Amino acid sequence: LRRRCPSMDALKLRLLERYQRSANLDDSEFPEALQDDRSFVLFAVLTDGGFLRFASAEVQADKRVVLAAVQRTGKALAFAAPHLRADPDVVLAAAGNDSEAVQFAAETLRRSAAFMQKCCSIGALPNRALKYCLGGLNADVQVVLAAVARDGWSLQFASPEMRKHRDVVMRAVAQKACGFRWAAEALRRDREVALTAVQFQQSSMKFVGAELVEDRDFALEAVRRNPLALEFASSKLRADEEVCRTAVAQTGQVLFKVRSQVILDEDFVKQAIRTDGFALSVAMQFHPVSTDLVRIAVHNKAAALLVAGEHRQDDESFVRSLILDTKNANILRFASPRLRNDRDLVLEALKVHDGSLASSEPMLRLLLEGPLAQDRDIVMRAVAHDGNMLGQAAELLRNDPEIAAAAVEQNGLALQHCSFRLKGDLSMVTAAMKQNPLAYQYASEASRRHPEHVRHLCESLNGQEYQE
Repeated sequence: LRRRCPSMDALKLRLLERYQRSANLDDSEFPEALQDDRSFVLFAVLTDGGFLRFASAEVQADKRVVLAAVQRTGKALAFAAPHLRADPDVVLAAAGNDSEAVQFAAETLRRSAAFMQKCCSIGALPNRALKYCLGGLNADVQVVLAAVARDGWSLQFASPEMRKHRDVVMRAVAQKACGFRWAAEALRRDREVALTAVQFQQSSMKFVGAELVEDRDFALEAVRRNPLALEFASSKLRADEEVCRTAVAQTGQVLFKVRSQVILDEDFVKQAIRTDGFALSVAMQFHPVSTDLVRIAVHNKAAALLVAGEHRQDDESFVRSLILDTKNANILRFASPRLRNDRDLVLEALKVHDGSLASSEPMLRLLLEGPLAQDRDIVMRAVAHDGNMLGQAAELLRNDPEIAAAAVEQNGLALQHCSFRLKGDLSMVTAAMKQNPLAYQYASEASRRHPEHVRHLCESLNGQEYQE
């Protein structure tokens, strides 16, 4: 606060600082001179719109101050002068920040279909503007359609007639399917409406009409559209082999909800694991954990090795074969500590790894937490995948020109992890800036003054926006 407004006197600052800490201030603590001070109140509401309540009636009638307050805190509309609570511009600004602010708008606006339609279709979610409509506007098709198109949950505030309106309900479930629970019973029995809701949100299966709960054909189509719906199907349908096979064919994630004897079929379980490696944890309850099952699981998700048991996590030949088959060194993250520190295995893994930088970073950090951070070959391989791994290397290696060059070539910002000597090396800084001009900020002062580096920075950033 002091930096933003250095000329503000001590009393004003103390009030603002205390308000920011607790917001428990009494009106009596505000001298009248401050309540009438427009510039002070304007600054205060930019910090928290609720400060408007301490302003004088005259300042609460100032449209500029009130607009600033409601744009920061929508419900500050409650403290605005009556004529401003009837001002469409002010109320729309408040509703755009917080739809609950509409409750403080003048009745004339809350009875206007055109105005409420705007309120229902703007602002952040959740949008509850429909809740505060007056004059039966929650039964107006256009208003309700605008509301549910913005937030499907708004269907709960619609009139009973609107909850029976097929177009309204379909619009609601397409926007946010959990609004399906507020639809009229007749539409929750409608096969097309129910399937649309389940397609967007599997939990909608809990709210389908009684006729559809045990309907096998409906369940089959539901899990085709959204296999996760199996979790919310009836026990009878979760024991149906065809329903289960249809769901698991799309994702093994639902294997834990299968209640059919089909789970004893090894081919069925393999199919589930192929689409979700973590399904191995369920398969283990019904089948011996064979090397074949573990291999299938790890091919899908490297972390499935955690489920396979310590003896497999520490089996060098098995882990090596997995890495070579998948070309995924991330498997090392889930191997035993002994294997993660095995120099030959790690080098081989990094050599074959072809994963993305984002997926490699956690694995590389884990490998360089131990003694391998001092191994030159390992660090060289690591920075070739992610230059920022230079920061994990031993200090001696961060001063190695060859390793540092490989790091900044992969990611110019790795210059920040180089030794002070290399940050002043002309060729090192040039290579880093060639990869990313913003590496300039990590160069030594002498390097930042070098005409070639300044020229390269200006040319690179020309026409682009960067933070300082």
